[in-house]
Amino acid sequence: MGRTTLRKLLLASAWLRLFYLTFAEDVPPTSDFLRRNHAAAIVLGDYLYIDGGEVSHLDNGKNSTDKRASHALNHTLSLPLNISWNNQTVAFNKIPKPPSVPSLNCQAAWRDPSGTAFYIWGGITSYRTQPPPSELWKFTADGYGGGSWNKHEKISSVSLGKHVRTSRGAWTQSRDVGYWLGGYGTANTDTSILPPQSSDGDKNIFLAVPGITSLKMASGELTNSSSVGMGPFGTLWGGSAHHVPFGGGGEQSDGLLVFLGGVTAPVLSYLESPDHRPVEFTNITVYDPLHKKWYSQQTTGAIPTPRYQFCVVGVKGDNGTYEM
Repeated sequence: MGRTTLRKLLLASAWLRLFYLTFAEDVPPTSDFLRRNHAAAIVLGDYLYIDGGEVSHLDNGKNSTDKRASHALNHTLSLPLNISWNNQTVAFNKIPKPPSVPSLNCQAAWRDPSGTAFYIWGGITSYRTQPPPSELWKFTADGYGGGSWNKHEKISSVSLGKHVRTSRGAWTQSRDVGYWLGGYGTANTDTSILPPQSSDGDKNIFLAVPGITSLKMASGELTNSSSVGMGPFGTLWGGSAHHVPFGGGGEQSDGLLVFLGGVTAPVLSYLESPDHRPVEFTNITVYDPLHKKWYSQQTTGAIPTPRYQFCVVGVKGDNGTYEM
């Protein structure tokens, strides 16, 4: 694809986004609201920030006549956590996003060590629109439920060009480092992936992508490490990750990463391939990012059924344990 063609596609995508910014509602009236999905949420200070994803709503109490059941969120939203509210009284703060800042589904949100900012990574566009350039964006909160967007000032385009943007990766973070494992790539996640050249223009290609990406947020150092220990193929999409803040050994340890559920498949296999298989909870995969070592821990007791696209939380337990 030539630079001129790519520039025209990005311009058309920006105009489409401006259209929805004008006519769609990111915060519909409570009586019309249906649901939000595919968003990332993170707490900074006294506010919960919500970015990306889509929103569905009625139009004046009636089903929308639009062919699309939802639309991409064109603002960053925040909710106060230091006051009481319910579903009827809740009031979102709407923070404008410049057209250059992407609105993506299924992205990561990594909290900066300062606790006053977050970074977005990964994701896929809505309704198969052209993906944005490879850039790393940072949102800085103002302490009052607002904030502003800027590119990460310490990361180079050369470094970003070595990484393929994927969607539905398993992500988590330590205090200083954000982690993203696998996911799948399509023509709507990264411009380096070409759309299928076939008569069936509605069919998309979803490729399982290996590797674990890590971002040292303060320095902007972005690296990709082998994920060979993640199941039989080294890939995972739709799974969940959690950072356990101990283990790994040594003063420089960054804890351990635990990966749960999801789907694994041969590298670069299509999503429709029968080789895509759910990850069982009979074994849990653990990664030591300091020593770049993978471990498999067998589980016991009442074992959950396989699943993907779920949430996981963790808390320190008694006697040096950790519960998720």
